[in-house]
Amino acid sequence: MKEGNRQLAVAAIASLLAVSGTRADEGFELPEPQKQSGWNKEISIGYKSNYAVSDAKVELAGPSIQADLYMRHENGVFVDLWANKAIEKSKDGFKTNEIDLTIGKDTEIGNGLNLTTQVGYFYFPDGGPDFLSPKVVLSKSFENRAGNTSVDIEAKGLVPIPSDGIRSQITLSAGAAHEVQ
Repeated sequence: MKEGNRQLAVAAIASLLAVSGTRADEGFELPEPQKQSGWNKEISIGYKSNYAVSDAKVELAGPSIQADLYMRHENGVFVDLWANKAIEKSKDGFKTNEIDLTIGKDTEIGNGLNLTTQVGYFYFPDGGPDFLSPKVVLSKSFENRAGNTSVDIEAKGLVPIPSDGIRSQITLSAGAAHEVQ
């Protein structure tokens, strides 16, 4: 791994930890998002006992510390910087250190219909290909006396950079959720 990439990874994780002012094993979330110049900011840090890695199948890669800085503008634009620091290697010897940067926009189309478009870059500082991940989600919300129901359709791509023989993937999914009031 290039020294510049290693320094970037360490700086991103250290910045997220320093901003929170807490120990990484405590799990921390700001009680209220902070708003400034139209931006809401949320910071969270937590410990995960098993980090799931997706490589055509889901594996448990062991415990990790995760940090997230999520910023959302009132116009629907959002930026998310997420980092994962593996505490120990998985059974196959792979350390799942990862930094993800996602940029996107939520657009309310009307009548409870929402369109989310985003692109993420998943960086693995310990080697292996990085991934570019475009995603589009169309969701519809229904409110009634029993609660809120939402239905969504998602199209997501996963493009390895460089490909190193790994094929790109396109995933289509649909889901529904109901929140009781």
